[in-house]
Amino acid sequence: MKLLPVIALTSALMLTACSEQVFKINGSDNTGQEEWSKFFVYGIQQTETIDAAGICGGPSKIATVASRESLITGLLNGMSGGIFSPREYRVTCVK
Repeated sequence: MKLLPVIALTSALMLTACSEQVFKINGSDNTGQEEWSKFFVYGIQQTETIDAAGICGGPSKIATVASRESLITGLLNGMSGGIFSPREYRVTCVK
């Protein structure tokens, strides 16, 4: 019976994957903001708009916009069976 938690944890780790999409817009990145977007049921038919220009103070000050699924967000997605599907996003700005 002590083997069951090990099997469950191993299965959860095997069902998760990390991914990142980065969009480089202007020059080098210096400052920014990092937060989570929260989706449910695998994010089907759900969207969230990030106002990168508002965060950086204008479109010319956006350096990069990135969206990723990390180990933590992947584990949360896997352990909830896809009911809770968070994504991290990061906006970095040019000073």
